[in-house]
Amino acid sequence: AGVTWVARPAAGERFTAEDGVVSALDAGDGMLPAIESLTAAWPADGSPWLAWTDGRDHTAHLARVGHRASAGTASLGAGNRSDLALVLAGPAREAPLLAWSHDAMGGRSHSLRAGPSLAAGCDQPEGRDEALQLAAATTARGALLAWDDPAPGAPGSVVTVQAVGPSPAAGRCPAAHQVSPSNQDASDPVLASTPEGGAGLFWLDARDLDPGQYNDTVTDLWGVLLDPAGELDLA
Repeated sequence: AGVTWVARPAAGERFTAEDGVVSALDAGDGMLPAIESLTAAWPADGSPWLAWTDGRDHTAHLARVGHRASAGTASLGAGNRSDLALVLAGPAREAPLLAWSHDAMGGRSHSLRAGPSLAAGCDQPEGRDEALQLAAATTARGALLAWDDPAPGAPGSVVTVQAVGPSPAAGRCPAAHQVSPSNQDASDPVLASTPEGGAGLFWLDARDLDPGQYNDTVTDLWGVLLDPAGELDLA
């Protein structure tokens, strides 16, 4: 009583009066829970979208609280993957966009799926940098995605940005471009929407010090403003 289920409990799970899980023998491994990650996004009407990863079938699920329509699903494939990034695009922020990075035999890439059914979407190859993560933020034209890639022809990493519309075409995602300076070792990008319809992009810059110093690196926090197309906003 008092619990609204969006994702069904794993087979065999039982619950106490305080809704604590009591794992039965067939409920799976308690150290490897079925639901691996969860994220939410709130539209104007206040009924949130939820997205979660089910480790039992390597699938992303999308559902809306209070709506009985069946949830959309997308295959994540085998291999390591980032947490899900969920944003709402469109004029009224009504179109869900779900994205994640993942490793596979053919290399690292990220996937973008759109709409309540997660049927449409695109895929973008990435370089194998240390971090397996993807940042996302809503803009006036759709959304921006950001990640770190190995710097072309140099050691370290750069932050790359990609602008996508509310309904991305199937196949390869739109062209991406580098935002951080090439002389930085940039990592861990974070995006935040701005009231003007663009986004603030922040990342860490780790720079090598002289070998005689105690610390190996020093880290600076960098931030820039981006317009809806993901370009530097110099206005």
